[in-house]
Amino acid sequence: MKPIILALLTPLSLWLWAADDAAVLPSQGVTAAPSTLTSTSPLSSFAITIPRMLSYQGKLTDSLGNPVPDGNYQLTFRLYTEETGGSPFWTEAQTITVRNGLFSALLGAVNPIGSVPDAGNLYLSLQVGIAPELTPRLRIVSAAYAFLTERAANSDLLQGKDTTALDSRYVNESQANSITSAMIVDGTIATADIANNAITSAKIGNGEVTMPKINQSGATLNQVIKWNGTQWAPANDSVGQGDSAWVRGTPDSVLYTIRPLGIARGGSNNMLYGNYRFTHTNLGVACVTGTSGEDYPYCTVGGGNGNTASARNATVAGGAGNTASGPSATVAGGRYNTASGDHATVAGGYWSTASGNYATVGGGPGNRASHDYATV
Repeated sequence: MKPIILALLTPLSLWLWAADDAAVLPSQGVTAAPSTLTSTSPLSSFAITIPRMLSYQGKLTDSLGNPVPDGNYQLTFRLYTEETGGSPFWTEAQTITVRNGLFSALLGAVNPIGSVPDAGNLYLSLQVGIAPELTPRLRIVSAAYAFLTERAANSDLLQGKDTTALDSRYVNESQANSITSAMIVDGTIATADIANNAITSAKIGNGEVTMPKINQSGATLNQVIKWNGTQWAPANDSVGQGDSAWVRGTPDSVLYTIRPLGIARGGSNNMLYGNYRFTHTNLGVACVTGTSGEDYPYCTVGGGNGNTASARNATVAGGAGNTASGPSATVAGGRYNTASGDHATVAGGYWSTASGNYATVGGGPGNRASHDYATV
């Protein structure tokens, strides 16, 4: 007969009444997993599991306020974060025994309630059988002393810091203020102090890495930490000992570089090309020795502007716009002269060219020595 009773009740307007102490919830959220206090905790010698259920009592009446007939009813409970509209974040259906219209239920007995909203907006709705969901929804709030449970939400905080990873010895450094100088011993930070977390630059306080805390790492007298292309390592100081340093020779009036480096005037837009540029000398302005993509040794520009010595053993002594592009070719000076043959020479002049091998132009304007061993 239950289906008949439900069928008769379905058209009626059913009202939901809740006892004053029907449900008590703290305002803080709960996690999906049950909370357990184990016997190893110093707070208790017993294991306590917090059930994810709410105790609820209600009363079903018809539109005239009369209790519905006794019997078993299919009740569907829903929890919302809105008073009207929206979608439920939790739903559960139970078969509930009703006596004199009264009933009680453990919400979450079928489908555990994983969490409730932190914002405190929690509304319960009820649906009887296939009838429409009853309105209005019932707002679930805290009992007076449940406000004290807010302290539990702060129990994992120590002076505003998260201490969930705190044990008897170490502090989780991902929450600590910074690594201090006292935590660095003999150039290292103890694993115990970092609690298995990576130490980033932001975690090291300004001024905390002091000189006594820096390890020697094999450095010797007058050496500094330098980048060697792969890592930072001790190396000779650039003043007096580095690759670009000048040292005294024998006799001591001679200066030379400690490494075979090319020589060029700084800040003059000069270029030294090739792997053999350490044999180059370029003392001009906007001048070039060597050729891009080639390895020509012993190229020399003695001075001038815009000159180029672009072959092996090629030399431009000075002038402007001169080019010695043949092997062992020489332009002594002048302007816009070219010595392009092997061992060719232009001594000076203007727009002159020695293009033959061993050809020579002694000077003058626009002269050409285009055959081997030719001389102008």
